[in-house]
This record gives sequence, structure tokens and C-alpha cells, in this order.
Amino acid sequence: MIPRALFAVLLALCLAALGTDAKARPVGAGKVIFQSRDWRVQVIGFRDGAAFCVAEVMAAPGRFSVWSDGMGRVRLVFTSPRWDFRGGKADLGLRIDERPPWRLGGAVLLGQSAVFELQDPEKGSALLHDLREGRRVVLLDRQGRGLGGWSLRGSSAALDGLGECKDALVQRALGGKKGKLSGPPG
Repeated sequence: MIPRALFAVLLALCLAALGTDAKARPVGAGKVIFQSRDWRVQVIGFRDGAAFCVAEVMAAPGRFSVWSDGMGRVRLVFTSPRWDFRGGKADLGLRIDERPPWRLGGAVLLGQSAVFELQDPEKGSALLHDLREGRRVVLLDRQGRGLGGWSLRGSSAALDGLGECKDALVQRALGGKKGKLSGPPG
């Protein structure tokens, strides 16, 4: 784990770079600012100036990531080369360890991705808490069959890092007011 001060410096440098030349960056150019076990946190800037903080775990053959932006929105994104979704929406679920499954309606399905936007802050906070505490998450189809599974080793520290990154993006969106940056414990 990296120390708080180093995390804060890396995050500030990444956000400063994104603030001046995000339109010149290639779409999806990112910078890893934190890593914990199987998880990493990165800042990703896009040509239109949008910036996102992403905590992700990559496990062959797919990826599970939690995206947050300067508006405080949070999305869960699952990808796998095994999938070939034809578009549309579906009601899927998540099982974290042996807990009862979470039902997340309205997942956007496209190609190799399933995306959930956490619109209810209370439920979203509870789900993120379960992800922090868990060991493994499995994406479920409507019948409860597993579509893919990912490790949650390191998710607690990574989601703390995501929160710090998101707070910095929110400050940037509010006009660059400087908030105290303190990375995850370490």
C-alpha cells in the first residue's frame, strides 16, 4: 500500500494534468494512482474534458470496475469477452460471497459489457459496503446463474481510494476549490 501523502501527491498531479489538456489526451487515457492486492484505482480523462475515477479488478477473461465522476454518480461495469449482448436493458443481480443476492434492475447491455448506474444513494452505499467487506462478487442472470465472478481482495482500500479520487473530481467540478486530499490508509 502507498502512504497517504504519496497518494495525495499522485492524485493532485493526475488531476492537474487532466485539467489542462484533457481534450488533447486520447480517449480513455488513464493513470494508475493506487493499487491494493487485486485492485487498482486510476483517473481516466476523455477528449471532451470528462474525467472519471475508476476502481477495478481484472480477472481473466473479464473485468469488474466501479466508475465515479465529478458529479458524484457511480456506475458498476462488468465486461467479458465471452458475452455478446445485443443491446437493451435487463434485470441482473450480484452475489457477494454467500449473502442474499442484490437485484439491480435496468442494466444496460451492449456488446461485452453490462452497466448499472447506482441511482439510489442509500442502496448504492450499502452495496459498496458489501463489496468492501466481501471476498468475491458474481454477476447473475435473471435466473440466478453466474455470468462471471471477480475477486474482492483489496476492494476495501481501492474503494476508499476511489472515494478520495471522486471527492477531488467534485472539488474540481465546483471550480477548483482545494479540498484536503488524503489517500486511503497506509
